[in-house]
Amino acid sequence: MYNPQTLNVLSFNVAGLPLSVGTPFVKERAPLLRKKLAELYQWGKVDVVLIQEAWARYFKKNLLRACFPFAVGGNEFTLGSGLMILSRFPITECEYIPFDESPKFPKSNADGEWLVKKGFYLAQIDHPTLKKVWISNTHLTANYAPFSHSFEDYRKSQVKQLFEETLKKAGGDPLIIGGDINMGPGKFSMDEIWTQLPGLYPDLRRVPVDPKVVTYCKKNFYNRSWVDPCQLDHIFHTNHFSSVDYQIMFQEMGLINEKTAAQLSDHYGLFTQLQIKLKQLPPPQSI
Repeated sequence: MYNPQTLNVLSFNVAGLPLSVGTPFVKERAPLLRKKLAELYQWGKVDVVLIQEAWARYFKKNLLRACFPFAVGGNEFTLGSGLMILSRFPITECEYIPFDESPKFPKSNADGEWLVKKGFYLAQIDHPTLKKVWISNTHLTANYAPFSHSFEDYRKSQVKQLFEETLKKAGGDPLIIGGDINMGPGKFSMDEIWTQLPGLYPDLRRVPVDPKVVTYCKKNFYNRSWVDPCQLDHIFHTNHFSSVDYQIMFQEMGLINEKTAAQLSDHYGLFTQLQIKLKQLPPPQSI
């Protein structure tokens, strides 16, 4: 059952790079994720999905068939931003904004960051209760230390551009920002700017996930060799909402093929249920 009193958002880095350069089992994982998302939509559990790293064409095609009636980002060239937004509600406006500062070749050659142009989508959805709601999906430059560059200066510039431009465009309307921020609480992921964000942008609130909860860790099938546990995936919102629940999704192992059990991605998904702050709210409706 769809509930117009809430807005349910899922952010998920799907590790959907082309097979030759990406996380294994890309072609096997894509239809499995499509099925999971279709179930979440049909059950009324998720209204908006923010996808990162949907770079391979066959991954995008699978996600576009996941029942959500509205989508942006599925028709880019093979690499592109890797970002998609799937929505239960009409998307009335959308633009893609590249980051002003990103790693350049050859400094980022070993990390692959130079192959893609990262930035953020900013879309407006027509919500039945709030009418105009702005949704932004992003993927900041990753931290490759200690094996290569940390790129912390780039992430600082990128997150400031993201927050400032989305807040300006929203102009006081409801705004939700989510994605793979590539920083957060914890030793490995704690950029200096992370601790400054609440003071710099008091109009934005982060979904209050326990600092001990991780979305990227060694327990994941694809990360067993080196990854320190960290929380890289986040959702922020304006005061039009309050976060009443969150859940780390897709942690379970399942059969990818006849021989291998693994998760759907090297990240876990972050889900939140946002309560809409209005004096009078309509009752729940059947889908």
